[in-house]
Amino acid sequence: MIDSNELLRAFAERGDEHAFRELVERYTNLVYSTALRRVGGDSHLAEDITQTVFIDLARKADALQNHAALGGWLYRHTCFTASKALRSERRRTGREQEVFAMQSIDDSGEEAIWRAMQPLLDEGLESLGEKDRDAVVMRFLERHPFRAVGAALNTTEDAARVRVDRALEKLRGFFLRRGVTLSIAALSSVLLERTVHAAPTGLSTSTFANVMAQAETTTTLALFKATVYANLKTLGIVAGVLLTVPAVLTSLVMRDRASITVYDPATAVVQVTGNPPGNSVPRLANNHFANRAVLGTPGRISRTNNRADTETGERIQSGATRWGATLWWKWTAPVSGPVIIDTIGSSYDTFLAVYTGSRLSALNLIVENDNASEVGGRASRVTFNARRGMEYEIQVGGVYTGGGVPARGTVQLNLAMQPLSAIISSP
Repeated sequence: MIDSNELLRAFAERGDEHAFRELVERYTNLVYSTALRRVGGDSHLAEDITQTVFIDLARKADALQNHAALGGWLYRHTCFTASKALRSERRRTGREQEVFAMQSIDDSGEEAIWRAMQPLLDEGLESLGEKDRDAVVMRFLERHPFRAVGAALNTTEDAARVRVDRALEKLRGFFLRRGVTLSIAALSSVLLERTVHAAPTGLSTSTFANVMAQAETTTTLALFKATVYANLKTLGIVAGVLLTVPAVLTSLVMRDRASITVYDPATAVVQVTGNPPGNSVPRLANNHFANRAVLGTPGRISRTNNRADTETGERIQSGATRWGATLWWKWTAPVSGPVIIDTIGSSYDTFLAVYTGSRLSALNLIVENDNASEVGGRASRVTFNARRGMEYEIQVGGVYTGGGVPARGTVQLNLAMQPLSAIISSP
């Protein structure tokens, strides 16, 4: 298996997306499990935190490519990100945690041990020194052998074993001071078997897509500004003209968008006339149907459509309503039953449609909605009965404004399986 630092170095130095995808897949379970504990089981918030952590990893790849324990950094940054996310949502005191955990437990009851440890675990790990914490994370959360732990910490296998044993003693002492009595063997077993579990299906895929979309935005804008700056500096007019950079960028984007997309009202589809080299604007990872992102169950994801377009043959009109700047997701029903999908929380007027089918030109419409009266505002909402194992294709577009352009901004896409009583209407 390729070392994590080598993968991060490949991404930092060569922009190797395959290497970063491998990192996301390798560490998603660790990051998500840590986030889920920190936010008290809120899976939606944990997914958001997971994506934020990997976006930050991509941004800091240059500085972190030689970090001794990447898993340790991801663990600490997940804790920090989760704490920041919770700061405005709830308050938890040490007293509440201690009341929950004040019990003497039998080592034979692993479930009881875990229930007592869980609300205190991350606080306990944070109480350790950096090298001790990194050693514990690598040995138990990442499940590395002692030889790998020693290599990462620039020491021997035996020295790594001693460090882990000492760290476990410190961690056991932390729990004892909070009323949780357990042996080193029980602590080791729980750390190995309970701290990391599988993240929701599709989370690593959607996280990678979000990271790449963010990276494209940052890289494109930075490159553009650097190029403009260099040219203007040569002309000796930097000070006055740099203020116009945002307007120039907007103008170029709009000009490029107009040059590649032509709406045909007779067919209600878009004809793409070509994207001139040198004027192209990078598209989002799930802008087109073939690259649709995976949505989990439950699903909750934010994405911008600011650089999205439409493609040849794509359906973009229903009656008098037109939409564009589309994003695509795919979702496979884990069980049969009612499902609700909405765009509540989006910053623009959305149009939501769900289809079945594997080809853009031969999709079967299941349900669609522009503005849902039950949720108000410009959000869309659809409900239908899903069949287990069936893949559904989800299209979210921006409704055309009075100026003849599709609405743009941040879309919030939410999916939940609901009891039959929650269904408002069926297709």
